[in-house]
Amino acid sequence: MSNNTIFNIIRDLVFGSLNNQLITTYEGSEYNLKNTHYLLGQVLRQIELPKERILVSNSTLELWNKLGLDINDIYNCEWKKKIISNNDNVIVYEYNGASKTPKDIKGRTLMKGDYFEYRAVFHDEHIIPINVIINGLKELAIKKELTDDKIKELIDKIYICKLTKEEDRKISKKCNRPLELLECYQEVYKNCSITIQELEEKLGYNS
Repeated sequence: MSNNTIFNIIRDLVFGSLNNQLITTYEGSEYNLKNTHYLLGQVLRQIELPKERILVSNSTLELWNKLGLDINDIYNCEWKKKIISNNDNVIVYEYNGASKTPKDIKGRTLMKGDYFEYRAVFHDEHIIPINVIINGLKELAIKKELTDDKIKELIDKIYICKLTKEEDRKISKKCNRPLELLECYQEVYKNCSITIQELEEKLGYNS
């Protein structure tokens, strides 16, 4: 397979998403792939990100340290992963699904060996929403500028931030965010008093 196979898949789905279907004709038969907008979103979400594009909020880092865990382990955490506390008397706030409030507003006190599911306390969010990336790809397709370089430029804007569920619930602007990382951080995260050390440094706040 060619080195740009993934880009070709993305390109085909982008063109298909303009009509929300992708049609192929072969030997007299027609094959129609529907819901291509949804499929494009799923493909973009499955792109494995390098560590430098997985960011950790200061609040998440603080709680992770209180739990006595190795910060390197957080980069490989998936939503159902069991998180086991290495320390006593650590308070966590667990949430069920999309609930706006924790199960116990006073929190749950963990002792060493107690555990919880990652998704109950933490949330992985795309700083620039996937739909914003998709809209950028569509605009390029309409202008006939959807080259490999342009696709790379956009998918390299995909960053994930590991937030606490409390932080995630403070964010009201889930869509229609800027297409630039630092602008998005200032407009959305900073306005909610959510800080990310790496981005603070890029913006010169800690210089």
